[in-house]
Amino acid sequence: IAAELLREKIFRLVGDELPYGCAVMIEQWEENEQGARISACVLVERESHRPILLGTNGMHMKRIASEARQDIKNLLDKPVFLDVYVKVRRGWTEREATLRELGHE
Repeated sequence: IAAELLREKIFRLVGDELPYGCAVMIEQWEENEQGARISACVLVERESHRPILLGTNGMHMKRIASEARQDIKNLLDKPVFLDVYVKVRRGWTEREATLRELGHE
């Protein structure tokens, strides 16, 4: 669910500039009584796609993460620490292992 919320924010905030080869992978999810700690990676295929997602001074990604964190917090009804970063993985859309890892069979 967290990955889908992040994807939705990316689509909404980046819009037409969004690279075709873009996906969200949740790398870590820990919950306890105090809240949840989530680490997410946004995969892109090319180095030139990173600045599109990050925006000027990282403002796109900051807003994406902030809005997704708020939605996840509302869903879980507890505080959420969300760490999001962008990673370039060339050719990931053509690798079966990566596609399986993302839930695409």
